[in-house]
This record gives sequence, C-alpha cells and structure tokens, in this order.
Amino acid sequence: MASITTPVTVVAQPYNTSGNGGRKLVRLSNGWLVAAVVNGTTDIKFFVSQNNGSNWSQLCYITTTATSGVAIVSKETVVYAIYQLGVNLSMVKFDATTVSNTDLSTTIVSVETLNSQSALDKNVSLAIAPDGTLHAAWASKNSTYPNSFNIRYSKSTDGGQTWAAPTQLTGFNTSGTDNTDPTIIIRSNGYPVVIFAENNSPSYRRISCRYWNGTGFSGSTTTTGFTPIYDGGGYAQSFPSALVKKYGSNIGRIIAGWHGLDSTDTPKQNVRVAYSDDGGATWTVIGKITTGNTVDRKNVTLTEDTNGNVYAIYEDNGTIKFQVCLNGTTTFGDLTTVETGTNPSALESGAFAAVPVIYKTSTSVKFHGSFNNSPALTLTSPSDNQTLSEGSTYELAGTASDPDNGNAVTVKYAINGGTARNITSAISDGSTAIPFSKTLTFTNGRLYDGGTDVSGPLAENTTYTVSVYAVDDQGGTSTTFTRSFTVILNRPPTINLDSYNANQTGVSELETLTFSGTVTDPEADNVNLTVAFNGGAPVTLKSGAASGTAFSFSIPVSALAFGANTIVFTATDAKGASTTKALTVNKAGSLAPVKTAVVRYAITPPLGSAAEIAAWVQREAGDLTVDAAASIVGSADPENYVALTKNASVPLGDGTIVEDEFVGTVAQPGAKVALRLTFTRENTSSTAAVKKIMGGIG
Repeated sequence: MASITTPVTVVAQPYNTSGNGGRKLVRLSNGWLVAAVVNGTTDIKFFVSQNNGSNWSQLCYITTTATSGVAIVSKETVVYAIYQLGVNLSMVKFDATTVSNTDLSTTIVSVETLNSQSALDKNVSLAIAPDGTLHAAWASKNSTYPNSFNIRYSKSTDGGQTWAAPTQLTGFNTSGTDNTDPTIIIRSNGYPVVIFAENNSPSYRRISCRYWNGTGFSGSTTTTGFTPIYDGGGYAQSFPSALVKKYGSNIGRIIAGWHGLDSTDTPKQNVRVAYSDDGGATWTVIGKITTGNTVDRKNVTLTEDTNGNVYAIYEDNGTIKFQVCLNGTTTFGDLTTVETGTNPSALESGAFAAVPVIYKTSTSVKFHGSFNNSPALTLTSPSDNQTLSEGSTYELAGTASDPDNGNAVTVKYAINGGTARNITSAISDGSTAIPFSKTLTFTNGRLYDGGTDVSGPLAENTTYTVSVYAVDDQGGTSTTFTRSFTVILNRPPTINLDSYNANQTGVSELETLTFSGTVTDPEADNVNLTVAFNGGAPVTLKSGAASGTAFSFSIPVSALAFGANTIVFTATDAKGASTTKALTVNKAGSLAPVKTAVVRYAITPPLGSAAEIAAWVQREAGDLTVDAAASIVGSADPENYVALTKNASVPLGDGTIVEDEFVGTVAQPGAKVALRLTFTRENTSSTAAVKKIMGGIG
C-alpha cells in the first residue's frame, strides 16, 4: 500500500491544475513523468522529470488564449494534449525525448472549431485505447443547442492528425440546465465510457454516463436516455473522475468518484464513489467516503497501484488528502494527509510506492509520489541445455536484490510456463543481495521438489524450460531468466533367456531343469537379479552385477508340483527400475517304476588332479545290482566314462547288507573327476536300496 513522501516542486509558480476529469500527469514507457499545467490565459506548460519525480524542468509550451482546460495521455514516449483555444478544442502531440523547449502552437490540430461551437466549458477529458485510438470528451454550446452546455465526443485513429465528426451525447437546450465536467475512460476492449455531471434543475442533479455498447453509445441524448450513476435529487453533484481497474481482483471494474451535496451535509461538498462491473450499464454506489458540514471536500482524482489498491485523492479545505480502497474491497479508509494544496490530478495507474499526484499550492505546483524500482536477479545455476537422467539433481541458484529498502522480494520459478512456485522470500535492505537456492530431483520421469511433483510427466526428445524471476510487493518484476533442459528416462533392465527345450518327455524325477541367460541394462547400470518359484520368497541370483552378466537357475524335477509351476525372474537396476520374466512349467504324467537308474557325482580332487579312483557301495541284499564307471579328464574336456573293475562283493554282518568294491585308473591324471553308478533290478517291485557310498581318489 502506498505511503507518504516529501512533495517536490514542479514549478515555483501557482499554475492551474484544475479539471479533475482530464489527467494532467502521465508516465512514459521510459519512466519519465510529464505534467501539464495552465498559466492563466497565456499558455500551457509541460514539465518533465527523468528521475521518478525527484527533479523537474520545463519541456515545452503552447502559447494560447486557453482558460483552464487541458488533459494529456501518452503512448510510448509520445504525449497527446487536448485543450481549449478560445472556444475551439485543439490538440498537440510531441515526443518527449526529442522535443525542445519551444512553442508548439504551430503544430495545433483542431478537434472542434468555432464554426460549430459558441462556448466551451473549461473541463476537457482525453483517453487512449490499447490500439492507440484517441478518445476525447468535452462540454460545449453550439448552434443546435445554444442555451445549454452538452457533452460531445470524438475520436482519432491516426494519432490525432484527424478527428471524426463529433457525436452529441446529451441534448439539453434550456437555460439553467447543463451537462458538464466530462471524464472519459476506455475499457480493455477499446469501448469508451463518458461520465458527466447532469444539472437538470430542479428535476435531476445527477452523475450519469453513456457507454459504447459495440454498435453505438447507450441510450439517447435526453435525460431518460442517460445511465444514472447517482441521483442527488435537488442537490448538485459535480466533477467526476474515473478509472478502469487493471490490476488485482475485479479487473475491468469502472470506479467513479465525484463531489456533491445531500440532505445531511447540505452546505458543504463531500466525496462519493460508485462502481460498475458491466461496462457502465449498471452501477453500485459505495456512498460518501467523506462527511461533514464544516469544510468542502472536493475535486477527487483516482489512481490504482499494481496490487489493485485504488486511491481517492481530494482537496479537503485546501489540504491534499487521500484514502485507499484495498484490493478486493469496496471500502475507502486509511486517511493520509499530504500537505496544503488544491486541484489534485493523479497518474491513472502504475507501480508506485507513494501516490503520484500533482497539485497547486499558493506559490507553486508540486508533485507527490515515488515509484517502485523493480528487483534484479542474477542466475548462476542451472546452465543452459542440461540433460537430466534418473536421479539427477537440477539446482536453481543465484541472488536477487531490490534497491527499495523494506520491499518484500520473492524469487519464483516455473517449469514450461506452468505454475509459478516460490524459491525464497526476504525483506530487502536496499543493498544486500538475497541468495536463493532450490534443488529439484529428476526421478520416474518427473521433476520433484522434495515429494512434490513440479513438472508433470516429461518425455524424451523434447526441450523443456525453467524460468526464474523475482517480484516485489509493490508490483515490480525482474528480468526473467530462462534455461532449457532435456531428459533421458530410466529404462528397466532386460532379462534374456537362452533357448531351451520347452516340451520334454520321459523326464526322470532324478533329473533337473536348468534355465540360463544374461541380464542387461540400457544405461549400463548394475543389476540385481532374483528368482521366485511358485510364489515363494525371491532368491538372489546376482547382486550388483554388471550389465551383460550371465546367470543360470536349476530346479529338480522332483521339486515340481503336478500341474502349473511358475518361475519368475526379476531384474532391478541401481535406480529402481525393474522388469520381470515369468515362466510356466507344466508337469504332467505319472511316476512309473523303472528297472534301471543312473546317478552321477562330481568329485573335486583335493590336490588339483587325480588318476585313480576307488569306491565302495553298500546295498541291501536282494534284487539290486550296482555297476560303476568313472570319468577323469582335463578341466575343459567333455566327460568320458570308463567302467570300473568290481573287485569284490562281500556280505556284511548278518548278510542283509552287501558291499561292492570298484577300482579304476587312467594313464593321464585329470582335474575333472566324476563317478557314475548304474542301479539295476529285475523286478520293479523290488525294494532293495543303496545304503552308503564311500570312496577315494589319488
């Protein structure tokens, strides 16, 4: 909210600043301020400040027989001024950055001339649309309506070089009845609204308007064709000022203020305010924002800051005061006194720290106001065009500063122009840099701030942006820094199984099934591999294995249940991405007794190799014969079995156990040793079994 600041002298002469319906203070696109004042009936003077109002100098002037009517607007650095030249309405324009301190009388463009007007009221108003169209409103008498002042309107689409034939907005023609004090504002769609004081005594003393509805002005030129804003009955209402809200809530709302009398405060003027949310068609009267019967409170002018707060500045018995209506409310409060002065004219809107307004004192024209300086930002991280992969951090870091001591500064960022999020906030001391840092993490295809997804899903082969900027609590914004980045999504590992016989028959319960393969990762991350059988707990096959590592898994046929069996391999990379491969093994058939069975034992030589082998097999006496063979070969050679010699078969103890002795030797010692036993019975109903196997190698 704006504060009070020390007023500055614009010019040390009490020039006229009256006529609150037309602005007399503008701010150019380069930040310069230009003020227009009237020197009696001699000339109009323009003053400029190139340092936010701290110092002022005369910019140029117009020699004229003007009374008190002048209004200015600007676009970029060009100033447009409409003013009285006798009973003519005239206009000049100039570029404030190039004009010299000379008389601009030779550049006058006529808006309305003596040919059609017999009298011109002192108050004129000028507004400019977003497309540069100029809109003017004034009050005059002419040959059609010689007895009353009426409101007229015109516009220029070529920068004021030519003007459309005036439109008569009101049509009174009885002495003592007038429509005066116009103020014109432009809605965001370019439609003008003209507000004026209607004095149809004693029937109507009103503040009324006519508004552009898209095809023409609303209503008609008669009283019943006006849109009433406030009806004072028998009490005069005068000098409206208005603006269209551009900031905060209720953007587009028209707010009008004026002064007048009523039955409560009959002898003295007080300020009233009303607003319209439908382009001027209907109005809500807030009511009086000042009260009292002892002094006049009048000549209100309105302005809005970039936070959406609206200020009503007025003259209170020769003292400049203002009240503020906070954004989102309709109540004017917080009365602030500036200093002694009259006829204030405020800047229409802007990013200011103290209300910008010029006014007249007994010895000078003064300026009150200060403007917010935008914060600055330095971004040290991230660098441009980074590529993020799973688990990458993305740091936003740098410093912000604000030359205005006491401003609240907030550093924000946005991903791809989305939701703006705060990085940090601090109160500026006017000089010390405010450091900021925010670390985002890329995981599962999104950027996270802690546990909050701040980006939404991100895709490969797409360029994304992050924008970082600073704002202050006075509406200032720093330069926005934008950095680009791309992402590489983490892909899960791949389980590659070697080929195997998927349809095996005649398989013995004594055999095993073996599955082998490799596990790979697209990003070459290490991988953990587990296997789960029939819903059991996963068993680790490989832990932290390099991409491309081979694996195998064997399961006895006897461990398979009849019907469907599941084997599930799961591979998980170091970043958490995983994949599974499931196999279903169906076991069918029956367990048929056999007469012959073979069992194989691999033996590791303690000394590294062996050439001799001896084995003793203790079996139950009966229908069971045991034969033995051995393979002793090099570690890289295939097995080659040679029958062992059975030296003896000796009954033990009571004769129910028989021990067979087998021996054998090879010429060349080998590191890979295996013993194969073959069991044979004549009758499948035999229950004789092997009880113990012993042996040695050398």
